[in-house]
Amino acid sequence: MNWEIIMAWAIAFFAILILGFISYRVMKHTEKTHHFSLVRERQRLSFPLRMQAYERLVIFLERINPIALSKRLLTNPNISARQHYLNMINTINAELEHNISQQIYVSSTAWEEVLSARDRVVALLNMALKSLPANAKAKDYHSMILKLYMESEEHPTKNAIEFLKEEARKLL
Repeated sequence: MNWEIIMAWAIAFFAILILGFISYRVMKHTEKTHHFSLVRERQRLSFPLRMQAYERLVIFLERINPIALSKRLLTNPNISARQHYLNMINTINAELEHNISQQIYVSSTAWEEVLSARDRVVALLNMALKSLPANAKAKDYHSMILKLYMESEEHPTKNAIEFLKEEARKLL
């Protein structure tokens, strides 16, 4: 009889051990499934915001394209080239400030591309201004920007736009 009680206790012990192990595995699986569901839900909710960020940054880059920007701001062709330059720089800075929060939704590399494009645009604008005499007018400055832009093998915003488009396509 002693032997039967020991066997019963051993069977009960192993049954409890097996049930505990199964319960632990089910609990872990449920936890992983719940975590996966939360991640998917977060991705579903953030996807439109991320796509909108890419869209807004492409618009930003199109708006600071030196040719488009100069043409848009050339309301008075007889103002000084320096004043037209300052108007363009102020517009670029305002556009960047307006879109600064978009860096949260894009990769660090994408944001660096945007900033690099902005820097290249400013460099082209500086080069155009330095190429003109001090008394040059806005229309002359616009012509110089157009000339330098056309002579350039690499347009300042083009690569960044392509990078953003490619990265956005990967999200789709």
